[in-house]
Amino acid sequence: MSIVSLFSLPIYQENDASITSEKDGKTLSRICSEGMRPSDASVQNCSTISINSYVLEDDNLRSTKDKILNHLNKYVETIICPKTNINLYITQSWILSTKPGQNHHEHYHPNSLLSGVCYPKAVENDKIHFDIVQQRLFPLFFFDASEWNIWNSTIQWIHVKTNDIIIFPSWIKHYGELNPDQTTNRIAIAFNTFIEGNIGKEDELNQLKIKSIKQK
Repeated sequence: MSIVSLFSLPIYQENDASITSEKDGKTLSRICSEGMRPSDASVQNCSTISINSYVLEDDNLRSTKDKILNHLNKYVETIICPKTNINLYITQSWILSTKPGQNHHEHYHPNSLLSGVCYPKAVENDKIHFDIVQQRLFPLFFFDASEWNIWNSTIQWIHVKTNDIIIFPSWIKHYGELNPDQTTNRIAIAFNTFIEGNIGKEDELNQLKIKSIKQK
């Protein structure tokens, strides 16, 4: 017997020791000191995010931004493989801080093509969880499985460590649950993206010419 897995969802993960530096850590600390707010005020013990939602526009984080863009381009070139030249650019970016005893609520990112997280400081047994309700094997039925696998699970997670970067389609719900092993503060940079360039086909009447409006 063989089982063929069709239409898998590509989640990009790479460890890049150069993505942030000690100097970048000081910049992140400064931005955090300028103001943080709850990531979701309706959730108890939730993580906090920076009031500044364009942190990668900070001149001191230029190198980090360039490295993230390199990883985004690798995702586009390896997975999307567009015929025409398109550029991915970062629309918004913010710092996510999670202390011991906190969690990060389930959410997705509208008005974005790809989203991602890089981890200047991960913690013990760190994970990012993905909830793929749309990909459920039988969306209208629930089976209490004796064993969970890649086909019957709707929740899966990826272990992450310091200097990891994760990139995924923005519509996928994701979260960080309370981590009982955590003893220090996790610091992450999250970001959204969009594209500029031409997509679709003129002769099939679905061509779209997209130009970015630079924020700064």
